[in-house]
Amino acid sequence: MKKSKTNKTIRIKAEYFEVFNSPEFTEFRKKQLPFSLKTNYWLARVFNKVEAEAKVYFQEKQKLIDQYAEKDEKGETKILANGSVFFGKKSKEFLKKFNELQQAEIDLGIRPIKLDFAEAKGEQLSMVEFGYILPFIVEEEGV
Repeated sequence: MKKSKTNKTIRIKAEYFEVFNSPEFTEFRKKQLPFSLKTNYWLARVFNKVEAEAKVYFQEKQKLIDQYAEKDEKGETKILANGSVFFGKKSKEFLKKFNELQQAEIDLGIRPIKLDFAEAKGEQLSMVEFGYILPFIVEEEGV
């Protein structure tokens, strides 16, 4: 792991929280990554920051659902047979607000790193797994 020369901290769009909330990402976090202890520790810290920010994102998402979803006769959110929320006439308003929420940029307050792939040992990351860490690393010049 090499420190990035940039003073810029990692900024991600809130829409990434949907990916980080997936069962696949949860399994990925349990995996022993092929990097040094220092790099794995750094990644764990980043993922913990993402998890904390994701909680806020999902709370705000739930507020939007509560505000715009159609309610049944008991006052509960209407759920369709496929498991999705029914918004009815308010669907355009919901989608506009939800898109605004997803496009918000969150500063994690952590500088990106350069991964030293020469240090990687053991099982390699799949392309999907590599995609999970891609927002948090910077590329080497000339690669």
